[in-house]
Amino acid sequence: MKILPYNFQNLKKTSAILTGFVFFMVLFYCCHPVKPQYYVSQFIFNYEGDKYRIRTIHTGDRKISYNELIGKNFVAADFDQDRIIDQVTMGETNLSKVQEIYDYSLTMLTKENKLQETTPDIQQYYQQNDLFDFEIKSFRPLNSDPFNQFKIIDKHPTSPNISIYIDLQADGTLDNTLKGTNLTPEIQAEYTDVLATGLQNNKLVKINNTILVKEK
Repeated sequence: MKILPYNFQNLKKTSAILTGFVFFMVLFYCCHPVKPQYYVSQFIFNYEGDKYRIRTIHTGDRKISYNELIGKNFVAADFDQDRIIDQVTMGETNLSKVQEIYDYSLTMLTKENKLQETTPDIQQYYQQNDLFDFEIKSFRPLNSDPFNQFKIIDKHPTSPNISIYIDLQADGTLDNTLKGTNLTPEIQAEYTDVLATGLQNNKLVKINNTILVKEK
């Protein structure tokens, strides 16, 4: 999801771009002409009596573009702008609660016709069987260690159930539940199997103890 200034443009994979009344800033990396310019658009809203901000940060060429949700005591990032918070980058807070706040803001902006969808370029690996779809996304933030997001889509119900988990060190061990069913040994076993198949098919790469989706 990307937040846009008054001259509205694009944002996510189903990513959300804000097209309403937003504040716009340009951050310059001064004194060095080679450094890129970073543009920041933001939207301020209230949720359950507290004030929050969503902001989209991107370079002029759009090679880097991500969203941040900012609260009083935390900053969380949606690196691939797919409506899912990927990491709390500052502070300590409940990831599920942060996702709830993020969902609320996107729903509100969608109803007001202030979001626009785009398709980001992200590194993903897919696998499926008769009952489930599996997806691994690898994130390589500029200022922190890489990590993986593991998604399971249960295709059996009339309305598919989606569960999402985070492997903070990309070391093959799931650490947190982002959405859906609580983390169990069975889910860890599924993740281990998907990683093994991805490595075998040369879709994932293992460097030291880190397993990531291959970069294109």
